Amino acid sequence: AVAACSPSLWMQGWKEYYEAHPAKAKYIYMSLGKKEEKTNKMPFKLVGDICRRQHQRHIAEVGEDHCHLQWHEGDHFTDSELRKAKGFVWCITKTTFHTDSTDSTRKM
Repeated sequence: AVAACSPSLWMQGWKEYYEAHPAKAKYIYMSLGKKEEKTNKMPFKLVGDICRRQHQRHIAEVGEDHCHLQWHEGDHFTDSELRKAKGFVWCITKTTFHTDSTDSTRKM
């Protein structure tokens, strides 16, 4: 499982790397602040659209029940520790208590 909380998806070369490599994680949690894309500065203003596209790809690759996109109030720095904690809790819950009978990582 992986948690990406306010990921820097705008970085040069990320799009090309991501398009060339399928997701390796079985569970994917992403979160972004609602204000993060509300800037006039390039490339930062692209982060919301990039995040939405990646989430759609995650749904196609691992299934809707195995990925989550959480929008938080604020910007990149608002409640960053709490946002990370929520991502880790989601990942731990999914990998520990998921009821998918084909899931070999299930620990119930």
